[in-house]
Amino acid sequence: GIPYRGDGEPAEEAHAVMECHSYSKLVSSEDQGRKKAVWQGLKELLLDPKLQLLFCVYSSTCFVVLMVDETFPLWCVSNLEYGGLSWESSEVGSVLGAIGGCLVVFQLTAYSYVMKTCFDTSPPSQYFRLL
Repeated sequence: GIPYRGDGEPAEEAHAVMECHSYSKLVSSEDQGRKKAVWQGLKELLLDPKLQLLFCVYSSTCFVVLMVDETFPLWCVSNLEYGGLSWESSEVGSVLGAIGGCLVVFQLTAYSYVMKTCFDTSPPSQYFRLL
């Protein structure tokens, strides 16, 4: 409830709380239109077929990279009797470093080419206009 002073009037803290509460209602009603526009823009953005394709390709690539990062080192260091390669950790690190270098070259060359060819744009800066 509202705290009262001895004379039946609300305490000063209660006035401050009520003013703050009414201000937040005013601000939220003013921002409601802007929020609705942002959500509508986001909905249109997520329904774009080219962007959906981009999300699928990116998700698939992330899945493959994650599997390689997590399972490949375990397979390399496993003993030969368990089907592994019995490598030392330094050998695994060298191979993963080489793979990382190849991925950097891919990102800097082929990825830009694919984006320009398939999506008629440079990497997806136009899709983040709402942020």
